[in-house]
Amino acid sequence: MSGSSRRPANRGNWARRLFVGGRTGGGSDVRQGQTLSTIEGCFANVHIILVSGAFLTGFALMLGLKDFHLGLIGALPAFANIPGVFSAWLSERVGSRKTITFVGALVSRLLWLPMLALAFLPLDPETRIWWFVGLFAASSLAGGFAGNSWLSWMSDLVPARLRGRYWGHRNRVLNMVSIVVMLAGGWAVDFFRAHDAERAGFAVILLIACFFAVLAALTLRRQYEPPMAPIQTNKFFANLRKPLMNREYFLVIKAFGIFQFFIGLVAPFIAAYMLEYLKLNFTTISLYSIYGLVIGLFFNPFWGQIMDKVGIRSVLLLNLAIIGLLPFAWILSLSFGGGFVLLVFTLSGIGWSGFNLAAFNLPFSYSPPEGRTYYLAVLNISNGALLFCGSLVGGILAQAMRGFELHIGPIHIIHYHILMLVSALGRLSAGLLFARIHDVRCRGLLYTMQLSSNIFYSRLMSTGRLLFFPRRGA
Repeated sequence: MSGSSRRPANRGNWARRLFVGGRTGGGSDVRQGQTLSTIEGCFANVHIILVSGAFLTGFALMLGLKDFHLGLIGALPAFANIPGVFSAWLSERVGSRKTITFVGALVSRLLWLPMLALAFLPLDPETRIWWFVGLFAASSLAGGFAGNSWLSWMSDLVPARLRGRYWGHRNRVLNMVSIVVMLAGGWAVDFFRAHDAERAGFAVILLIACFFAVLAALTLRRQYEPPMAPIQTNKFFANLRKPLMNREYFLVIKAFGIFQFFIGLVAPFIAAYMLEYLKLNFTTISLYSIYGLVIGLFFNPFWGQIMDKVGIRSVLLLNLAIIGLLPFAWILSLSFGGGFVLLVFTLSGIGWSGFNLAAFNLPFSYSPPEGRTYYLAVLNISNGALLFCGSLVGGILAQAMRGFELHIGPIHIIHYHILMLVSALGRLSAGLLFARIHDVRCRGLLYTMQLSSNIFYSRLMSTGRLLFFPRRGA
């Protein structure tokens, strides 16, 4: 009797451990919501990988886009975050963040079908370019509209005490999906390019992306949504002013804004740099990206565990220092080859996994449950506006400096490298603002580095334990 009574409970444990990471908070509805959130993220991630990064740049270059256009399409998703404030207002009126997220996400992702059609329509090059930019802008707008409602929804779904563990595990599962999708997508595009059928290759991967977008939307509809916290006043602009009047949260807004500007300055051109100057094909780029994701796969739960012990700010600053070194490695990669490309993706996997985890949780810690949708909306407006400006400025400068070359000994400098250098200095300067954010749990960078080293070497190397399964307890 007792043996049979255990079986039903154990049958569901595998799914919870795979998609949530073990223990969860709340009742059955919350557990179901957390599990479905990870499943939905897996489906959505297939679409995201196949319409971004090197795949987006390769498709854009095939359509005839130049540096200025690459900077523009790099800026548009950031600018599209600004309407997030209206999704906050609409969520309050509708009373459901799920509805706003569902409609926005589905429209955003399915707009890639007409974008794909542009590759086959008999249009002149200039018309094709601006139709693509327009449709991409519409897709970004719908996605930005959905994103803010989703963030507010997730902040209520995952208890604060479990955010580090849950999001670390969720990111790890999504990285596993990304590895498979990147490799398969890169191989598919290179296969079709080798047979002079590049358009057909992009058609295959973009149709697959839209199919998984529909699966993600269907999963999202089944996901549990906790009740929204009531907002005392329904005055729209009064709610928008509250985050700006909150001294600590305004510091968070400024720090992220500066960081996003200098990321936007160079981010739209990394894939073009690898394709045009490093002469890497899609399969090689995918392999490098997969290597970086595997590194992140191991370090996601690691940083989540560290963050639960030493606070968000310590993890964010430590990884910000790592991210600040990436542009220097990119600069050296043109002169010294694959070793520095490998270094870039190693540091990227370590640094971005920790920074993204901390950056995702930081706004939740400094925004109250009441009106949190507006707090997140204002942060997204600031981040979007400054990332948009950075990408737009980067596009203008890259187009103006194209053809620039300089040799300093064995080091070959091109126009993209100037943007990378400025970006590196700007990222590190943003750390000065992040360091001023008050965090009672912060134990300092030296302690964080020591704790991280001890856990990594003693627990994960000496004992042979993988970072996939961090030890519970102290």
